[in-house]
Amino acid sequence: MLLHGRQLTGPLTDGNHGNCAAMFAIFARNAEALGWSATGGVPVVNPLPPATVEQAQFYTNHPPGLPWLVQLAAQAPWAIETAGRVVALLLTLVATLLAAGLAARCTPAAPRAAGLAAGLTFLALPAGWYPGLLVNYETIAMPALLGLVGTLLFGGRRSALWGLAAAAADWVAVLPLACTLGLLRQSDGSRRRWLRAAAGALVGVVLTAVLMGRRAQGSLAVTLDQARRASFLGPEFDARLWWDALGTHVTALFLGWWFLAVVLAAGLWFTHGAGRRALACLTAVGALNVLLFAQHATGHETFSLLWLPALAVATGSALFARPDLPAPVAWLILAAILGLSAQRAGVETSARSQTSWASSGRAFQAAVEPDAIYVSTGGVPFVFLHAAARHVSPYAAGSADEAGLRARAYREAFGLRPLPARVFVPAGRVSPPWLTALGQPRARGDFLIYDLPSD
Repeated sequence: MLLHGRQLTGPLTDGNHGNCAAMFAIFARNAEALGWSATGGVPVVNPLPPATVEQAQFYTNHPPGLPWLVQLAAQAPWAIETAGRVVALLLTLVATLLAAGLAARCTPAAPRAAGLAAGLTFLALPAGWYPGLLVNYETIAMPALLGLVGTLLFGGRRSALWGLAAAAADWVAVLPLACTLGLLRQSDGSRRRWLRAAAGALVGVVLTAVLMGRRAQGSLAVTLDQARRASFLGPEFDARLWWDALGTHVTALFLGWWFLAVVLAAGLWFTHGAGRRALACLTAVGALNVLLFAQHATGHETFSLLWLPALAVATGSALFARPDLPAPVAWLILAAILGLSAQRAGVETSARSQTSWASSGRAFQAAVEPDAIYVSTGGVPFVFLHAAARHVSPYAAGSADEAGLRARAYREAFGLRPLPARVFVPAGRVSPPWLTALGQPRARGDFLIYDLPSD
């Protein structure tokens, strides 16, 4: 955590970390510009703050919990990039403590040792380093699902609050409710906890749907359609490609399928009772996340992160639930796991540093006039839009006429008439024919710039 703490400041330059953090920075920037009352707390994804709320594009694919936390942190006197990273770091710390606590409850024979081992594993695995600065929904989903599983299977009076928190964090965080339906056949106390948690989650889902629906009509239908497209039911889903990509993600985050399978199997074998059910539930959540949302899991390694809570708890339980395994041997095995994890984490962290999109965004901001609107020839990541600030329309254009229409709409939306619009292209890329037909481009910095016809 201290190593992450040194990276809380500075521009967003890290691959997927930078792109995700930039999206939430854009949410916070728009919320500050438009005001809470105008947006109703629903995130606005426009790369530039729109002049009015009627021009806002609302982001309704996920619950608003994480955007709210980043917006709250952005009120502190630090850079907006730092605000999101601080939230991610604190959520990772909470998830680590909850994983340690759950491992201790799953391993009554050696609760302290199991909890410490689970916490160290959570932080040391490449997957544990990853969410430390990842401002994305997996980072808030992990503490929510750990808390929900803990209260459902080990008791507590806060099951309704954990259900509500899970619904506000991310949709996948409520999956433990489906995975623990068997509790209804057990004690009255378990049944009441489950029903209270389900009621809390239902309240959270309904409030979110109402909130989103008031600001973006048809948002529920859009969200369900997005979920279908992200799943194995999506038209572009390729099972072989999904499996190959998943193997790559698991190797990068969890050392490989062999490690994931061996540790989870050992944890399930050596734990008993509520501990085994808790570990089975966490394992099922990780598997369901990459299966139900298989299309997105193919291209986004973050979807595999939800196996991390199960793996951390399983490590602690597998090592210290066995009475026949001497404690010194268990600690030596843990040390080997931590050493291998640290080595792999260093490789993965190095591979993700410094992306061309973020550096291009900063170069673009330095190269162009601050009062112009530019139209991209294709979609660009949030990290580029955030770094380029007020200069980019992220809409793809298929022709000069279409680019001109989009630029004209932007000029009208932001009161920039009659400024001419321009199309930028990174200098190293081949320009499409419709663009070269506009004439000879001008070079500026790392970009070629084509002028579109002015009004």
